Amino acid sequence: MLARPRWRAFIIWQAAEIVYFLAIWMYLLDEPSGRPGKGLQFEPYSIAVCVRDVAVLAFCVLIIVDILRPHRDIVRADGSDDPAGGVLDGAPDVFDREYDSYDNEVVPA
Repeated sequence: MLARPRWRAFIIWQAAEIVYFLAIWMYLLDEPSGRPGKGLQFEPYSIAVCVRDVAVLAFCVLIIVDILRPHRDIVRADGSDDPAGGVLDGAPDVFDREYDSYDNEVVPA
């Protein structure tokens, strides 16, 4: 979440988490509890799990795209270094920000 500070993707991800949270508890109220008919059946539960999984994977893809293309990253869009770089603060990037190609220079770890 902190790697991608955009509200739309965050809200979609959190909505999927809420749907999953409600679905798992409603499903556990049904068959596993021995009280059939009181909760959510398996089919709607599995759909909720799939919706959540798709949302998490899409969020991960958006984060990876921001890592590979930092010019789209709103935190580093101005070309500044990562504000939370820690020991790597100020270290040169492995790839060129403009061309997304790898540099020949080896950076020690």
